[in-house]
Amino acid sequence: TISHDCNPPVPPTAGSNITSPTQIVWNWNTVPDAMGYKWSITNDYNTAIDLGFTTTKTEAGLVCNTGYTRYVWAYNACGYSTPVTLTQTTSVCPWNCGQQLIDTRNNISYLTILIGNQCWMAQNLNIGTFVPGSINMINQGVIEQYCYADYSPNCNVYGGLYQWQEMMQYSTTPGSQGICPTGWHIPVDEEWSALSANLGGDSVAGGKMKSIGTVQSGTGLWSQPNTGATNSSGFSALPGGYRYTNSSFGGINWETNFWSSTELSHDLARHRALFYNQNGLENRYYYKTIGYSVRCIKNTVSLPSVTTFPVSNIT
Repeated sequence: TISHDCNPPVPPTAGSNITSPTQIVWNWNTVPDAMGYKWSITNDYNTAIDLGFTTTKTEAGLVCNTGYTRYVWAYNACGYSTPVTLTQTTSVCPWNCGQQLIDTRNNISYLTILIGNQCWMAQNLNIGTFVPGSINMINQGVIEQYCYADYSPNCNVYGGLYQWQEMMQYSTTPGSQGICPTGWHIPVDEEWSALSANLGGDSVAGGKMKSIGTVQSGTGLWSQPNTGATNSSGFSALPGGYRYTNSSFGGINWETNFWSSTELSHDLARHRALFYNQNGLENRYYYKTIGYSVRCIKNTVSLPSVTTFPVSNIT
C-alpha cells in the first residue's frame, strides 16, 4: 500500500544545451526524490526512453539551423512528473564555397567559386557610398566607391571602382581585409598568380575568366571579339573599365582590372588586367590613385607560395 504522503516528483527544469549544426546535447537539472528520468521526442511518457539517473541526452543526425522540441519526465516509486519541454535550435549551417555570400553590411549577395583550393567571389565587390570621379577618395571612416561614368546603376552591374588606399582601408599590409566582408581579404599578388596557374598560366587564363558573349551580338557585355572567352573557371569577369587618374572614366566593355593588395612602391601597386581582344591575364602595376575593380578571396590558414609571373610595364 502506498503511503498517503508518497508523491510523484516535481518536473525537471531545463539546463543549458550544447549545440552544433547536426547535434544537440540536451541537459536538465536533477530533481529531489527522483529515481530516474525519461526522455522522448514526443509528449508520451509510455514510449519515452528510460535514462536512469542520467540528466543528459545526446541527439545526433539533426538538421542545421532547425528548431527541435523534446520532453523529459522525472519518476519515482510513486509515479512520474509532468514533462518539462525542452526547446533548442541547432547551430547555423556551415558555409561552403559555391554558395552565395551575403555581405551583411549592405545585404548584397555574391556568387562564389572554388578554383583550385581558392574560394573567390564570382562577382565584383559593390560596397560603399557613391562619390563622383572628380574627387579623390579620403580616409574618413566611410567606404567610398566610384561608379563608372558617375552613373550609380553601373555599380549594380560592374561593381564599384576603388582607389588602392581606399580599398585597403589605408593599410599597406598584403592580404589585408580592406573593404572585403569579414572572413575575406584583398588577394595578394601571389594569390592571383596561383589562380592563373590553376587555369593554365597567364597566356590562357584570361579567356577562362571572362564572361562570354559580346555587346554587338546582344549576348554579353564585352566588345567583339571577346577573344578566347569561355568562362570555364566560373570567375565571370565583366569589362567594368576604370576611373583614370585624371578623374575621367574609360575602358567600359573593353577591359577590366583587379587590384591586388601587394604594393610595388609608395605610389604603385600590382593588379591583373583582362582585355576584349586578348586571351591572357596580364600581370601589371599602376598608380594607386586609379580606380579599379575588386575581387575578394576567402581567408585560408596560410597564403599560397607561388612564383610571380613577369609584370608588364605601366600602360
